Amino acid sequence: MRLWHYKLLPYLPNSQLIAQWRELNSIFKKQDKHILINYIYEYPKMDLLIYSEMVIGEMWHREYKLKTQNFENYFDDLNMETYNVKHYEPFKNHHTDRYLIQCFYNLQEKFDRGQKDFTKERYEELAKYVVNDMEKELKAYSKLKSIIKDKYNEIEKKLNARVDYNYELHLSQKQFLEELKEVLKNVKEN
Repeated sequence: MRLWHYKLLPYLPNSQLIAQWRELNSIFKKQDKHILINYIYEYPKMDLLIYSEMVIGEMWHREYKLKTQNFENYFDDLNMETYNVKHYEPFKNHHTDRYLIQCFYNLQEKFDRGQKDFTKERYEELAKYVVNDMEKELKAYSKLKSIIKDKYNEIEKKLNARVDYNYELHLSQKQFLEELKEVLKNVKEN
């Protein structure tokens, strides 16, 4: 039992998509516990609702007929008005880039082993999406790294200037103290 990374839903073979709906219905009906899905109970119900709607949308897109009674019963108490769902990413701390890659490799193995409904075209679409998605993430990471490096250099420059200033200040204070000692020494002698 697993919930596939939400970004990969359009690329799932039909058998995985159908199994995903079956697993969701089991969650709706029995609130299943399983090591691969227990994290869903750490999130607001809205995450599971949004994810389920993504699965439903993909199933309708592929012209599957669905029974949604368990879905409707499970989410009957949810007030949609309290959530901003426009750009809602379900299970944000679990459906990460790392998890996307894990799901990809799981699907790749199914393709490599000859899963009957996993066509070469669907696999190539999946692989292309994952590569493009990872390239975007790498570009964003590189840009962020560059921004951080620039900020670091700016701060380092300011700190060096501060250290130089403080060192000069320290030298001038030290020189002042030595001159003061010399004056006091002369005063005592006279």
